Amino acid sequence: MGKKHVPFEDRLNKITHTGCWEWTGGLDKDGYGHYYDQSTRLMKRAHRIAWKIYKGEIPIGVCVLHKCDNRKCVNPSHLFLGTVADNNRDRDYKGRTFRPFGNKRSHGIKDSELPWKVGQPCKM
Repeated sequence: MGKKHVPFEDRLNKITHTGCWEWTGGLDKDGYGHYYDQSTRLMKRAHRIAWKIYKGEIPIGVCVLHKCDNRKCVNPSHLFLGTVADNNRDRDYKGRTFRPFGNKRSHGIKDSELPWKVGQPCKM
């Protein structure tokens, strides 16, 4: 017999002083909540599931970003939609840009040397 499916709402911890609804279920390697989407039979990031439940469909290739900058937060009022470029600008503005070896400006790697394709859609 498989694991019992736990409703999405049973995995929330509503924190009153921040307004965040922190995910209490499993986290992925990047610290985002993950949840099994029964409609697609795939594990998906919990904040994307929250958007779908409370706000509606997410267009293909569109990111769900956090206003609160809390990766565990799934409060739909703390989320907004944006492009990969919007996500990158938001990351940079909030000072979360990866800068190896203390370089304050750029990592100096050309797009062709990156381990991912520039312009790729957001992770689902």
